[in-house]
Amino acid sequence: MPWRAGTTAALQPLPQAAAPRSREPVTAWTLRSTADLRLLRRALHDALHTSRHVTGPVVLAASELATNALRHGVPPVVVALARVEGGYLLDVADGSMDVPTYSTYRPAGEGGFGLYLVGRLADEVGWYAADGRKHVWAVLRH
Repeated sequence: MPWRAGTTAALQPLPQAAAPRSREPVTAWTLRSTADLRLLRRALHDALHTSRHVTGPVVLAASELATNALRHGVPPVVVALARVEGGYLLDVADGSMDVPTYSTYRPAGEGGFGLYLVGRLADEVGWYAADGRKHVWAVLRH
């Protein structure tokens, strides 16, 4: 069904699932505002300098997930990067317990496609709650 003026956006929840357990931490960053996103992108480029073929997708996915957490969650936002078999795990945590959702109806130019983009870039995506924080995660393999 195409979106029409006056239509309310329908929301579809992101699948709830624990992140993969087998992982080797690389580093983490704490973000307090969208001004910190530029620093995150640069730091991710530096951390992934030996994996050039995966750098762009990881940086883009991290940026989308962190932006969502800063706009819709409760800062501070913690972005953690870890190695998993064949790739990387991004785990983005914030203080909101709201279920992350895909927007199914939205006009072009109004945003809301970050989770869709991450879903296309990543091999696995999900979310879980732990210690009063929501974690949205994505695995991107080589």
